[in-house]
Amino acid sequence: APHMQVAENSPNSLLIHPSLMALQWGLGPQDPWLTQDSGLGFLFQTTLGYRLGRGSYRLELKFQDDPLTEQKPISTVLISDPAHNELRTRNPVVFKDRSLPGVLNPLFWRVVEEATELASPWQALGRSVLVLPDLQALTCATPAQGFWLQGRHLDQIDSVQFLDPSSPPASPSQQAAPLLEACPDGLCLRVPGPAKSAQLQVALHWVDGHRFHVKMAVPDCSTSSD
Repeated sequence: APHMQVAENSPNSLLIHPSLMALQWGLGPQDPWLTQDSGLGFLFQTTLGYRLGRGSYRLELKFQDDPLTEQKPISTVLISDPAHNELRTRNPVVFKDRSLPGVLNPLFWRVVEEATELASPWQALGRSVLVLPDLQALTCATPAQGFWLQGRHLDQIDSVQFLDPSSPPASPSQQAAPLLEACPDGLCLRVPGPAKSAQLQVALHWVDGHRFHVKMAVPDCSTSSD
């Protein structure tokens, strides 16, 4: 069976290619989380004296506690370099449109030699696919009492407020509880104003101890009648 590890001699051996949504939520190439529409690139090297054969290899991925990917792993062909005993993904792996078992979905990986179907042991990757609300716009609330945050899956949000660069981040007990209410486009989340920056500090249900800094375009409500 192949003996492989994520390459230790390259800082980009495990690299997230962040999507526009990931960048909006402040997630970067080396973070422990990636969005469904972000890509994940790999560089593997052999261990324990194993040498690559001349045949093909593939990467298989599964989510923790997920019967679907346990039975049918996510699979992609790897580029082989026998001279350096390394394998690389040709294109970043993307998880868009896949049915995820939870909000936080830890990944496991293994490498399979296609000629023999021998596989390396499953190993934890240390990265998780994160399901995020789709935040679409801030609009002026009625009456002039802050803003409405529009989007999908807003019920995942535990707290939201404008980030104040001049003050330390608020603790969960200091943050106002979010209130979903009717707005012109359906259900929106009330965000208290005034806007102190173009970033929101957002806490998500089931993602403990982390505050995301989300970039949003802030409308000028000083002359709005909406």
